[in-house]
Amino acid sequence: MGIHMMTPLYEQVIKKRLITSQFIARDNNRTVRSTWGTWPPTRGGISLRIIGYYALPSAYLTSGHFYTVSYYLFRSFLDFGDISLPAAARLVAAWLSIFVIGNPGDMLLKPYLIVEEGLQSDPVVVNDWYSQNPITTNLGQISRADIITGRYNDIPFTQDGLDYLAAAGDKKFCLLSQYDFENVEPYPYAQTYAYVNYNSRQKGDGYWPILKLQYYPA
Repeated sequence: MGIHMMTPLYEQVIKKRLITSQFIARDNNRTVRSTWGTWPPTRGGISLRIIGYYALPSAYLTSGHFYTVSYYLFRSFLDFGDISLPAAARLVAAWLSIFVIGNPGDMLLKPYLIVEEGLQSDPVVVNDWYSQNPITTNLGQISRADIITGRYNDIPFTQDGLDYLAAAGDKKFCLLSQYDFENVEPYPYAQTYAYVNYNSRQKGDGYWPILKLQYYPA
């Protein structure tokens, strides 16, 4: 009577390799600023302006706020174009990686830098601020207390963020402060500034914003 040798399990299973793909932000990244003496009109969008620091030699974008005699609120916009994954691929994790060059201010009350879907035009126009206002879905976040300046910092995506990334179409993002996202006026006025500066696409290799996707192929 012959002996039947069972094939080891690891020989029966074809292991699928986890793949990480990276995408570079397009050069249409911009910061839009709103400013007024009180919070409600500032958050709603007033005296809007596109800030020119995205270009060289400065080459950075800003998200957050500061207060002097008026509020200054900043939203930054990133566009990665069409990043469609292979058919039937299973996305398991993703990060938006930004090279942070400044991170001053309040990190206790509402410390998060939030990523939401961007509804900006191409090129970005100031009225994109109004298109962004109704968005309420948090696609990803990082506590500013965890940010290290002078290096890349990875913002992990939530499940809502993964769902957005897995869907077809161009991928655009707006980065904004937790105060802005929740529409909560910074209080007391001692919380006069809380913002993040990070390098734009124009800064070049080693500094530009990167979208990292981790997935199993079909």
